[in-house]
Parts: sequence; C-alpha cells; structure tokens
Amino acid sequence: MGVSLTYIVKRDIQLSNEEKQSINQVIESYRIKDLDEMDWKGENIDIPQYNTYKSPIILEGSIEIGHYEDDYEREIEEVVRWCYCLTEIYRKIVDGDWNVRLGDEELLFDTETGFHLKRLPKSLHEDLKPII
Repeated sequence: MGVSLTYIVKRDIQLSNEEKQSINQVIESYRIKDLDEMDWKGENIDIPQYNTYKSPIILEGSIEIGHYEDDYEREIEEVVRWCYCLTEIYRKIVDGDWNVRLGDEELLFDTETGFHLKRLPKSLHEDLKPII
C-alpha cells in the first residue's frame, strides 16, 4: 500500500476565475494520459471541485503514490512529478498559505526548486523532472 501526497492551500480571498483556469491548465499538463501505458500504479491528480471548499481553504487534495515492489526510485519519480505540478500551481496562486505532506513528512519549499522532499538531494529532484 502506498502513501499519499496531500496538499491544502488557505487564504482569505477565494480563487479568481483566472486563477482557477490557470490551475486547471497546469493539472491537465501533468495528468498521466494513460496510466496503463506508463505502468503508473499511483493515482492521477484531478481537477478540483472548487465550490466544495469552505473558507479559508481555496484548494486541497490528495494523491495516492503507487507502491512498486522493488523499485523505490519509481515511487520517488511519482512524488517528484506531483511536487513539480504543485510548484507550478503554487506560482499561480498569490498569497496562499500552503501545507504539502507525504504521509507524515512535510515537504520543503524554496523558490528555486519548489516543493521537494528534505531527504532527497536537490540534484536527484532535478534529474527526475518530468517532461511535460
């Protein structure tokens, strides 16, 4: 059984239609088009149902990371893909208060790398950047 990457974004002002459209475009670009073809065992990211959030939450979700029996790097590849996706979304939302976790571990954020695992070298994070 895999672990989930969870995210929640809060701010006092709800998302504008332009922000929602930008977020949806980012998500569409990162979605796995064919899970079977890519042998993807984790979940895909979904377009948010914005009208279900209660203020101050403007965005939240969870993505199950697949479990690959003897291929830890493949699991990390899934995590990194969604880190890049969430980083792009982060850059579309002004003044959001973000919390991103992989299980119990809070992900770090810096302006250069974006969201990343503390225990993963930044060079490996960059090497695993998905081609979108």
